[in-house]
Amino acid sequence: MKKSILFVISFIICWSTTVFAQSEKEHFWQTHRKGLFINHMLLPSNQTATLNILASAKVDFFYLVPTLVPETRGVDFLTRGKTGALNEEDMTQLRAFLDGADTRGVKVILGFCSQPWDTNETLWSRKEAIRFWQEIAKRLANQAACIGYDIVSLPVDISSTYELNDYYSEVVRIIRAVDPSTTIVLESFHGDSNQLWHLQPVKSDPNVLYAVAFSVPVVTKAAGYEIDTQRLVLRTLNIAQWASHNGVNPRQVWVYGFPCIVPPSVEGYNYLGLIEGFKLYGWHHASLLPPSQKSAPQKPQGNGKKYNI
Repeated sequence: MKKSILFVISFIICWSTTVFAQSEKEHFWQTHRKGLFINHMLLPSNQTATLNILASAKVDFFYLVPTLVPETRGVDFLTRGKTGALNEEDMTQLRAFLDGADTRGVKVILGFCSQPWDTNETLWSRKEAIRFWQEIAKRLANQAACIGYDIVSLPVDISSTYELNDYYSEVVRIIRAVDPSTTIVLESFHGDSNQLWHLQPVKSDPNVLYAVAFSVPVVTKAAGYEIDTQRLVLRTLNIAQWASHNGVNPRQVWVYGFPCIVPPSVEGYNYLGLIEGFKLYGWHHASLLPPSQKSAPQKPQGNGKKYNI
């Protein structure tokens, strides 16, 4: 009898923890979130120090692309060259990292190298990539710190637009069969913001973020570089018009990485102002650098046209 009672109590605790984690994940993106983009974070190197640094940052989440420690570079984290299959040692390290993140209140979106359409030279087949995400979702569904899967980081090859949208739909279906609550991130093709118009939303799933890798346009002058303000405004408007045209909730839009190509010599770079502009639209954002203290611009007003930027 005592064993039966203990079993029931253990089951209730486990069930409650799972339900709470799922509920927290599903509601996380319903309010504006700011984050930091950390590309190619080394695992398993000094996780405690890394987590303490992340926990001290005044942001809501981190976008991480884990890679292996330097002595094993050239082989992808989690697969070790075996396309689609998970390396158990790496998975143990990743889960330990996410457990540590959870105890510190750190939330993470995960992206991985070698996905189809990404910029890595060693590309997987579609079948291998789908199997990879299915296994990831099975293992991390109840990891409270993991609040997003970025299916393809910086996709390229605009010639395969239909195939990418079809792939996204299939991956969403496969993940949802094993993980009903973790947000799925779908990125537009990397390049100018008009390529966003090739991305077809998965309207059957409201728990999807649509990500845009945003780069601040600059022009070369005799004295150095200047921000191309007109193109900057038009890029922002293009995102807003795509979301409106496709019926995408502003809380499903995530803009990231925007300061990465701005040369250090640019004067008056209005970083915080750019963030405030995104916030006015209701979009989430993740930058590579901490914001500087600059004044905020007004929300740009559009005329309904799709701009060629």
